[in-house]
Amino acid sequence: MTPLALALNTEYFKYVILVLLAPFWIPFFRSLWRTLNDSLREEGGLFGRPPTDEQLKALEAQFGNPGDHLTSSPKRFAGEEARQQRTRSRAGRATTGGGRSPGSRTGRAAPPRRGF
Repeated sequence: MTPLALALNTEYFKYVILVLLAPFWIPFFRSLWRTLNDSLREEGGLFGRPPTDEQLKALEAQFGNPGDHLTSSPKRFAGEEARQQRTRSRAGRATTGGGRSPGSRTGRAAPPRRGF
């Protein structure tokens, strides 16, 4: 005799899980399909025929140049450049003054602190 857990057919559960997760994987594959078709627009898409010159000009006028989707550029937040300029100017002031640290009265730098 086999235990009940081994006797159950798990094939139905696999299909149920696949259907329940469809809201996650269907948009992903739809987006992938559209991206591939857009990137191969000049060749007619994945399974299409190559467009004529007139059709290609009309597609480019309608959608524009798709550009490069695989480039990475750092995001610049509002005020980030001003903050960098302030930090640079503070660093420049700290090193000027004849080797003195900004808060020292004697003109000598404090000895290095030893940490544990």
